[in-house]
Amino acid sequence: MLSHAHIENLGFEQNKFPPEKSIYRALFKETGVHRKQNGVWSIVAPKANNYQMHKVWQGIDKFIDEQDKAVNLNALYQHLQQPPYGIKAGVLPLLFVAYYLANQRRLALYENGVFCPQMSLEHFEILLKRPDLFSVEVFAMEGVKANLFSHYLKKLLDKTPEDGSLLDIIKALARFIHSLPDYTQHTKNLDKQTLTVRDAFAKTQSPIQLLFEHLPKACGFSAFTEDELVAEKYPEEFMNALVSHLKQLKQAYPDLLMNFQQQLTHALKLEPTLSRAELRQYIQQHYQGLDKYNHERDGLQAFIKRLQNNKTDDEAWLESIAALLGKAPPNKWRAEHQAQAEYQLVQQCERLLELAKLHTHQLKIDPQSDCDAMLLRLVGAEGDINQVVYVDNDSKPKVDSMLLDLKSSWKHQDRRLQLVALARMLKDLQEES
Repeated sequence: MLSHAHIENLGFEQNKFPPEKSIYRALFKETGVHRKQNGVWSIVAPKANNYQMHKVWQGIDKFIDEQDKAVNLNALYQHLQQPPYGIKAGVLPLLFVAYYLANQRRLALYENGVFCPQMSLEHFEILLKRPDLFSVEVFAMEGVKANLFSHYLKKLLDKTPEDGSLLDIIKALARFIHSLPDYTQHTKNLDKQTLTVRDAFAKTQSPIQLLFEHLPKACGFSAFTEDELVAEKYPEEFMNALVSHLKQLKQAYPDLLMNFQQQLTHALKLEPTLSRAELRQYIQQHYQGLDKYNHERDGLQAFIKRLQNNKTDDEAWLESIAALLGKAPPNKWRAEHQAQAEYQLVQQCERLLELAKLHTHQLKIDPQSDCDAMLLRLVGAEGDINQVVYVDNDSKPKVDSMLLDLKSSWKHQDRRLQLVALARMLKDLQEES
């Protein structure tokens, strides 16, 4: 029934007669519940001329429609076992499944209060043993709800009520929400109403409450109830607001990457108008060869390698850099990961620019010479000192002697004072030059 309803005789072999085939023929084939309509085999309401099954079907309709909440299957089964129906317990699960399949456009099925978008074989096996775990709720497409239902179908799926169902809407929304990155599911960096729309999906187990109460309220509208008189444009205004919030949710992760890209561009002192591809090309051209310097202790070497990676597309390249700095893939970032990445980005880019400056001076030195370049940097309240100095082998003995004298005179001093004295000395030397 769940997988072969579109096949004549539910796919039973014509020349074989297992017991379940006899049950099928008596319950569904001869009663017209499983029949061919418009060239397609399907499970539908029984024909009116089949008095017994038609009466049972109407009894289920009436019992479910009269409730203002979800009906537990045990209550429905007990109702059907009583006169005038007298349905045997063993037949009830099959009868309910047939009824559900024929009416799934207007029914919502729950297991333990959780909406089941589609009945599976696993659901049926549990239902056989524990019908008390299941309940069913009718979706009455009348009045205001019918109007809004039509707007949902048109706006989200481009369908009409004739070829769309409640299930279509719920599945589309569920697919959309589940497709959002983990970052989008948890971030607070969105419009307040957009966050309320997002959280409505997690907090609501009833699709009917979600569509007609919680989502409208999340968008700043009243709930759509049957006793409410609503202007014709009201559903359209709500749908426009909802679609706008859904677009914001979809755009949240691309915006995160774009923001990180802009911070990278700014930290490297580049033009903010550079595209991602242009930024990547500039970095790989101007910072090539810097990974040969051993800066593994502060993570700079790993940062340079991520910048120089040319084996992925531009988005994956940026995500890789962000993942290194944030200690987690950006699509799974929380606020602390984002803060960590932004801080590390500034630190590593400062080191990168200094290293690039040193590398430029190193390239100017004759490769055959024994000269090395060093970058000295001092940051203070009175200004920065940023200077490249050169040392060759001829100068090294004199430098070593000066260093020995300095260490000898300072060896009993506190390390902090030694560093302060070095900083003062560097500042004085800069001013004297």
